[in-house]
Amino acid sequence: MSQRSINVLIVDDETSIQDTFSKILKLDGYAVESAGTGKDALSKAMALSYDVFLIDINLPDIEGTDLLMQLQQINPSAIKIMITGMPSAENAIKSLNIGASSFLTKPLDPSVLRRTIKEKLKQKSLNTYSDKNLAQSTKVKISKIQSNEYRNFVEEVATMFMTFGLNKTKSRIYTAINVLGAATVSEIAMLSKIRREEVYRVLPELEGTGIVSSRLESPRKFFAIDAKATVEELITLKTNLMKRELDLLESKKDQLISKLNSTSFGFYEENTIEVLARQENIETKMVQMVNKAKNSIIFTGPIDELVGILEVKSKSCENIFENQVEIRIILNNNELGENEVGAGSTLRSLRLLSSKINFIFELKKVDKTPFKVLVIDRKEAIWGETRAREHFTRFLWTNDPFQIGILKRAFENLWQEA
Repeated sequence: MSQRSINVLIVDDETSIQDTFSKILKLDGYAVESAGTGKDALSKAMALSYDVFLIDINLPDIEGTDLLMQLQQINPSAIKIMITGMPSAENAIKSLNIGASSFLTKPLDPSVLRRTIKEKLKQKSLNTYSDKNLAQSTKVKISKIQSNEYRNFVEEVATMFMTFGLNKTKSRIYTAINVLGAATVSEIAMLSKIRREEVYRVLPELEGTGIVSSRLESPRKFFAIDAKATVEELITLKTNLMKRELDLLESKKDQLISKLNSTSFGFYEENTIEVLARQENIETKMVQMVNKAKNSIIFTGPIDELVGILEVKSKSCENIFENQVEIRIILNNNELGENEVGAGSTLRSLRLLSSKINFIFELKKVDKTPFKVLVIDRKEAIWGETRAREHFTRFLWTNDPFQIGILKRAFENLWQEA
């Protein structure tokens, strides 16, 4: 994509900002237009395919994040950069969850704006090239594994999956995803030899069981969770329905895990965002993350959750952090309890655990934590909205340094306010 063909829409109610940004970007050869309201921006977005949107958070007729959500529907592949003069952790996290490419603050250095747009365009170009290569690679991969070996493998696994409550159609779709590592509906249909319409119908059911999840990208891709976690989840579902099948499920469990882990096909992409739709998957992921910590942990959320994870760590075989880990915790004012007894008990638990597994900790409190975040060594993070545990809420996991940087800044802002 050449710069002359790149269309940019500036969405800001301040004409001075429009003029300044427009002059800067036109010098780089971009075709620039402006909109002063969300309504005007939506009208222009439906009339012309823009490559880049610069969106002010505070617009006179609509919240910038609401406009971002609507632009995602109209033009999901476009780069969307949120700009605000009043940055907040809530806006940053909400924008990222919806699909913002970047989050910048005013006053904005022109060089930062130009560099950000160039980097995002370059990344988009590389992703497009990667997607084309991936599609071609998938076709080659599928042609190679469409053999008696693969067909026999699918039939064998499907027979085992029937014991765990999956019919043959669901089994073939899940196995195709497990083999491919991360796949679009077209790729799943191609490998499983199941019609696209049927794949579309079945995927929500597989996501509902928690054994398949999806990535926030376009086109949407699906992946299978860890083989052991998949089997454990199916066991739980099946057990809840038919207790009398428990013995049979346990006898087949290890065999199926071994089969799935022995799959030699597939690949896995790095630097991504994953959706965690079930509470059990969220808790498992958090335990795995804490176990890998080398230097630092930052956490906002219910303090008993973190204490529980650290207690699991203290009881495991690898029960000591290799280096002393720094843990910073932000919690609600009422988290340590109304009385000193509750507070003292929690603090004693943390001190006892710190002596066992080699960490130091620091606590701060705020009136209300607006989000739940766990960041490990600036290498991976999990986050979502703070809600009661009985209510469904979607959590996200990422190992993308850019996304982790935004979450880290959101935490630091809250830490300074605490």
